[in-house]
Amino acid sequence: MPTAASDRSSALHGPGARPRARAATVAVGLLSALLVAPVARAGEPPAAAETTRVISYALHRMPGADAPHTDVAAAWRAVRRLPGGERPSVLLPAGRLPYDLRADGTLLVPVPGADRMRRVTAGERLAVDLGGGRSAVALFERRLFEWTATSGDVAVANVDGVAIAGVDRDGDGRFFTPFVDGVLLDGSGREAPAPPVLVTPRGQYNMREEGDSLALDPAPGRGVAPDHLAAAWRVNLARSRLGLPPVVVDPALSADGNAHAAYLRRNAAWLAKQVAAGNFTAGHEERDDRPGFTEAGRRAAPACLIAFDTGSHEAAVAEWMATFYHRPPLLEPDLARVGFGEAEGVRVMDVRRGRATRPEAIAAGRAAGDPAGGGRALVWPAPGAEAVPRGFNPKGEAPRPFTSDGPAAAKGYPITFAFIDPVDRRAVKVERFHLALAPLGERGETGDPLPGTLLDADGPLRAYGSPVEYGFVPDAPLEAGRGYEAVATFERRGDPVTFRWRFAAVANGR
Repeated sequence: MPTAASDRSSALHGPGARPRARAATVAVGLLSALLVAPVARAGEPPAAAETTRVISYALHRMPGADAPHTDVAAAWRAVRRLPGGERPSVLLPAGRLPYDLRADGTLLVPVPGADRMRRVTAGERLAVDLGGGRSAVALFERRLFEWTATSGDVAVANVDGVAIAGVDRDGDGRFFTPFVDGVLLDGSGREAPAPPVLVTPRGQYNMREEGDSLALDPAPGRGVAPDHLAAAWRVNLARSRLGLPPVVVDPALSADGNAHAAYLRRNAAWLAKQVAAGNFTAGHEERDDRPGFTEAGRRAAPACLIAFDTGSHEAAVAEWMATFYHRPPLLEPDLARVGFGEAEGVRVMDVRRGRATRPEAIAAGRAAGDPAGGGRALVWPAPGAEAVPRGFNPKGEAPRPFTSDGPAAAKGYPITFAFIDPVDRRAVKVERFHLALAPLGERGETGDPLPGTLLDADGPLRAYGSPVEYGFVPDAPLEAGRGYEAVATFERRGDPVTFRWRFAAVANGR
């Protein structure tokens, strides 16, 4: 967290709330940056990955500040709802932030690039839209009906067309120190630990700060396929919603993945028969008596997620995130390196061999998620998420995670809950889990629990080595544009715990 510069802060207040003082620091604007790499042609690695680039990041100078990193004591004040229906706003150092604080305590703020206000989750740091092309990054905290918005030193660089925001956590004037500072990807999601290697949709780079600029050196293993980068970026956006460290693409893992994908393609008919007979692990091993067997493929096989007849790795990631057994490996806290492989429509992703080994990387992953009964939990959809897909992967999943009849396309988007600490995973006793329709406000009444299939660690999850304690697959797709509340009730080390969170389904599409 940034160092406090004064004892005054901006507070956003609900009905009947009284202001209270908090610390504030200088705000750094989320401004447009300077350099964007040329678009690579299809099938070619991005040209920008070949040489070092220097990108100036945007810093907001407060009036009277001698240097961009100087803390400035700024008086922040809350503005109540004004006559005539004008939206209330709060004065941040970088400008005035409009907001909507509802009677139930729900806070909504505008975010860059969105056509409607976004619901804020307590403890979340996100980019906010100040209007007139100006933005800032603020940390939102809540106590009862009082919200506070705290801005710290933030530097934003536009890399390959996406905004990368670095957060100076330790107040040393640097913004991208690995595992010390924080990072926000494309101005959205939660603040995650800054990675040693930056991955964008078109490249991956080692980062160095030079003055007020970010130097990007080609990461080892340059020439990563554009499809692999796009898929890794999608994974990292999902992980950022939970505060998890980003992953990088490891070309060595991808080389083995290509070998295993070729084996799967050559043996597709045989594998289909194996799965139909209940042998769900047949695709996660290679037999030396089958065509296409290689030692490289054998190394990759147990570590890979598999998708057949999928047009891209990015699409495959979306399919895996819409399943039950294949989602958790993408959200593992210790995951640091991934690999991709493909062969004629078969796509695989290595999610097990690239675990973090640096102590600081492991510690960063273990600090992600949300507090739950003295531990920390990873839940998906993420708390406060909007535009959540409505349905299960229409291709289905093996093994089948639901007991009700009907095709996978008729089921709802799966809900998952997992503890980060492996000790917690062994010390949880399941009591109850349910999903219900609910308004997006934190206090609105919920509807009746929805029908669906409940899975827990005492059932199929344990048999297949899943890290998830709870899971729920609704019997029907989520209703478009509607809010939901998920409630997990369990016993952790002998103590009863209830964890609840809310999210909203996408308004249009599946």
